[in-house]
Amino acid sequence: MNDYKKKEYGPPVNMFIRARKVIVIDKDNNNIGTLSISEAIKMAQDNGLDLVQVSKVGEEIPTCRILDYGKYKYEQDKKKKMAAKKQRESLSKVKEIKLRPSTDINDLKIKAAKTEEFINEGHRVKITVVFKGRELSHREIGYETLNTFVSLCSNAEPVSSPSIDGRILSTMLSKKVQATTTQSAAKIAS
Repeated sequence: MNDYKKKEYGPPVNMFIRARKVIVIDKDNNNIGTLSISEAIKMAQDNGLDLVQVSKVGEEIPTCRILDYGKYKYEQDKKKKMAAKKQRESLSKVKEIKLRPSTDINDLKIKAAKTEEFINEGHRVKITVVFKGRELSHREIGYETLNTFVSLCSNAEPVSSPSIDGRILSTMLSKKVQATTTQSAAKIAS
């Protein structure tokens, strides 16, 4: 019973329009004027089209258009899908780079370059240092590796301070926020 969703029916069409008189706009966007509902529906059917109410339901004299309802509904659905797709694409994704406390500096440089690519694409990057075995007793080496890695990423800054959870030390990086010109001018002046 809770999973029931109310079906969306769309605007009233043809005989489902509940007004006695309507303002009619034809297929070429010309305002024909106020007609009775029967005259408006007959005019739409003569053209092989539908009469669709485009104004709010409940108005005293609603505005209706003569158009192909199937095509109109298809275009509306297409617009909704494109808007949803753009919204999904605009959300930034989180990428993850895994390191070990013993990762060499050259490997850190390569992973830092990949991290900068992700950040330039607009993603946030989670950096994790994974400890295995007795490495956990030397957490300071993991912190050094993480700090070295963050310093190699020139266009990134940490969003949060490093935190350790079990055997994983992690932090989040995002694009470095550029200082505004007024703030940089104030720093130069002082």
